[in-house]
Amino acid sequence: MNGTLQKRNAPKIVNSKASRLKGRNLGIGLEIICITLIMVIAFTLRVLPLKWGANLSEFDPFWHYYVAQYIVDNGVGWILADSWHDTLTWFPSGRDVSGTTPLGLPLTAVAIFQLIKWTGLSLYNLTIYIPPIMAAITCLAIYFLGKDFGGRWVGILSGLFLALSGAYIMRTTLGFFKHESIGIFAIIMVIFFFLRAIDSKRTINHGIIYSVLAGLSLFYLNISWGASYYLTGLLPLFIIMVMIFRRYSGRILIAYFITEGLGIILAAPFPSPGLAILLSAGALPILAGFFILALYEGLQLVKMIKIRWYIPTTIGIVIPIIIFAILYQTGTIAPITGKFLTVINPAIR
Repeated sequence: MNGTLQKRNAPKIVNSKASRLKGRNLGIGLEIICITLIMVIAFTLRVLPLKWGANLSEFDPFWHYYVAQYIVDNGVGWILADSWHDTLTWFPSGRDVSGTTPLGLPLTAVAIFQLIKWTGLSLYNLTIYIPPIMAAITCLAIYFLGKDFGGRWVGILSGLFLALSGAYIMRTTLGFFKHESIGIFAIIMVIFFFLRAIDSKRTINHGIIYSVLAGLSLFYLNISWGASYYLTGLLPLFIIMVMIFRRYSGRILIAYFITEGLGIILAAPFPSPGLAILLSAGALPILAGFFILALYEGLQLVKMIKIRWYIPTTIGIVIPIIIFAILYQTGTIAPITGKFLTVINPAIR
């Protein structure tokens, strides 16, 4: 009799599993359709200027195209040698190109051009379309970041909000070949990989891999956009907040050292940013983060001492400030100037 009941219940169990699987596949399909539509919307909104023709707009996009064309014609050896002093743009003083131009954007255009040049597409036309293409890809990137935070619908809404953001549309529209087109993408990728690296649900090996990916993304950001100081300052602030809320773990130390270390070491040989990434006031938060984590872990090894989070945090902030104050007075450290200073003090403008 028990065997008969089991046979009767078996089809119901199978049907239930089949229904759940069908519902899951339907959800994944709907998710793919939504994010695809968002990417199409993001691209379409940004190519509306086609009604006036496909052209580069403003001075800076032409400059970055000019640099990219020079790389195609002359290779990349001059970048680290810092040997191209251009007199065609600024005359008669000329311009130190590799020292004054973040080269991540031109290098990105050249890399894509080398991959697709068999299609016959010119470098000029490619640079026109890179901003809207990167905007669509960035919407996909923030979808994955949002999904990690709160599930698929948070990811979809994140992508939609970015696709429709007026400020972001303005900086990634057709022909606006400037740093923001790849800079925002790089910022999102650093945050995405860094948060995965410190996720306690993942193995330590996966954490190291994600830390390396975050470091490579930070390196790409550092050589692409001066606003990289925003993110390199945000990571130490995140560490302080984690300590305040008592969510600290040793994985954060590993992730931070690998991410910031790779981002700085790989970018330092490039004339822009070069050593300025460490010899400017913008480096203060980075070094403060290193001090705080190293001090906290060192004090943790002393089992007899009960350490409060604010002790290493305070010391880790005060020591770099003192060091920077001394170096600033001697002229070793460059001060924060221009648009970065207005972020701290908007009254300057």
